Amino acid sequence: MCMTHHDAKRAAAMMEASVIPRMVEAGKLSEVAKMHKEIGDVLRDDDMDAALDHYRRAADMYTSAGSATDALKCNLFVAAELASRMEYDAAIPLFVEVSRPVPGRACARAARRRPSPWSAPVEHPLKPPPPALCSVPRPRRPPRCAWRRS
Repeated sequence: MCMTHHDAKRAAAMMEASVIPRMVEAGKLSEVAKMHKEIGDVLRDDDMDAALDHYRRAADMYTSAGSATDALKCNLFVAAELASRMEYDAAIPLFVEVSRPVPGRACARAARRRPSPWSAPVEHPLKPPPPALCSVPRPRRPPRCAWRRS
């Protein structure tokens, strides 16, 4: 996008008119989503409404391409911007959508994750308490090869 240095809106219009329809026909949805996100990044300073529109399109394309995490990133940006404009009715559903776990990834990741050392263990109310530890110290074992020690 070398034309963005001169006129960002004109560059975005040219990309939408020429490149994006051909890429959609070719089935390269993730590339189209990436272009929409780049256009949104470029238009962010000039026209925030158009940038939000491109971020929404990018989220739709990422969802169609199967990249849910990238779609959530775009939706999170849109929701944060709408919330900063105090358009809460439009922002809340996006925040709810972003807060849901990604299918297939979050559950597997949580199952593999070890418990945090700072989290307190949760005791079941019907489970008996663990036995008290003995206060007598354990005897130390003698070294295996005492004759090798110098």
